[in-house]
Amino acid sequence: MRKGKLFIIIVLLFILSGTLNVSQYERAKEHENYETAVEIALSYFDSQYRVGALHEKLAYAISNNRLYIGDRGGSSNIVSRDLQHLSVMHRELTLLYGPISSYANYNDVSSFRENSIFSMYVDFSLFFECLGVQQEWIVSDTGGRYIDLEGLSNELYRGVRIIEEITGQLESIRSRSYENQTGSDQEALADYLIQSAAYFKSQEVQEHYQSILKMNKELIAITSS
Repeated sequence: MRKGKLFIIIVLLFILSGTLNVSQYERAKEHENYETAVEIALSYFDSQYRVGALHEKLAYAISNNRLYIGDRGGSSNIVSRDLQHLSVMHRELTLLYGPISSYANYNDVSSFRENSIFSMYVDFSLFFECLGVQQEWIVSDTGGRYIDLEGLSNELYRGVRIIEEITGQLESIRSRSYENQTGSDQEALADYLIQSAAYFKSQEVQEHYQSILKMNKELIAITSS
C-alpha cells in the first residue's frame, strides 16, 4: 500500500476517535515514511490509553469507600467518561493494529466482535453511569460528588471490585508487554492486544463480565421505574 493511502488511514483513525488536531496532523504529514507516521499515531493513542490511572482511581476509592465522580453540584460522571474514552482508545488501537500487522490474529483482537474488550469497557462505563444517577448513595463534600461505596448493596459493591480487578490485570498485561519488548511500539502493541484478548476470553473474566451485564439491566430497570 502506498504512503498516501497509509497516511489517510492514520488521519481517519484520529478523526474517528475525535482526537485530531492541527499539531498531530502536521506532525504526521511532515514525515516521509509510513513507519514514522505509525509510531506517532501509536505514541498518541498509547498515551491516551489510561487503564492504569483508572485502576488506581478505583483501588483508592475502594480503600476509602468513596468514588469521586464529579464536581459538587454538577452532573458529570468522570469515571463513566474515562471508561468511555478508554473504549474509544482501545478500538482505535485495534483498528491501527490491523493494517500494520497484515491482520495477523485480527479476529482475536478485533473491536468489531460483539463480545470484546471494547464492548466490555462500554458496559463498565454504563455501570458507573447508572450508579451515578442513583441519589440514594451520592454524597457531596468539599472534594466533590462521590458514590458512597458503603451504601451500595453487596452485589453492586462486588461490581466495583470486579471492574477494579479487571482493569488492574489489563494494566499489568500492558506493562509487561511494553517492558518485555525491546523493539518498536508496534511489537509491544501486538503483544498487549493478543495477551489481553486471551485474558478477556478466560472463564473467570467472562463470568465477571456477565455479572456486570446483569447488574446493568437491574440498574437500568431501577432508573426507568
